[in-house]
Amino acid sequence: MAQTVNVYNKLRAEYPNGHPSFIGLCLEEMKLHSAKNADYAKGGDPLGNFHRVSEVLNHAGLKVSPAMVAFIYMMKQMDAAGRMLCSGYEGQVEGLADRLMDIGVYAKLIQILRREEETPVFGGGSPSGRFDSALNLEHYAGTDTVCFTQLYGTTIIKDADTELGSLHERPSRDALGLVKNDN
Repeated sequence: MAQTVNVYNKLRAEYPNGHPSFIGLCLEEMKLHSAKNADYAKGGDPLGNFHRVSEVLNHAGLKVSPAMVAFIYMMKQMDAAGRMLCSGYEGQVEGLADRLMDIGVYAKLIQILRREEETPVFGGGSPSGRFDSALNLEHYAGTDTVCFTQLYGTTIIKDADTELGSLHERPSRDALGLVKNDN
């Protein structure tokens, strides 16, 4: 706590204008972003969740950039905050203050994502520069089943021969639910 106060005082001395609570709110947002990012990134690309969702949506035919994914997530928070403000409802799980803080974090992340579109920071082997292996969607042997190849760096199903990547057992196509049932 004393370290946070010290950081606050240094920032306030450097940026003396504006509301005194502004810096404190920014520090709270930094803490929130760091805590949540531990779950989303696990030491990898800190914005990898936005890139992964963008890749999946793009392969589904929706051209959505990682920045737009973050914007959509922010809109969800804005919608909830707007309803709370209009109705006076504080929320049971996440309150108005939590949602407003999420909006502030998303706004910053969108700016970072837009900057990274111009100059990528995290690299990889895929065209988007975000994965060790490209996400590949295939239709399995004439069925309606879509196979994900190397999603999140692990081959789930590679091709119609049911080649399985890192799995130790090689289940049958029936066990994987890949055989089209015409009944």
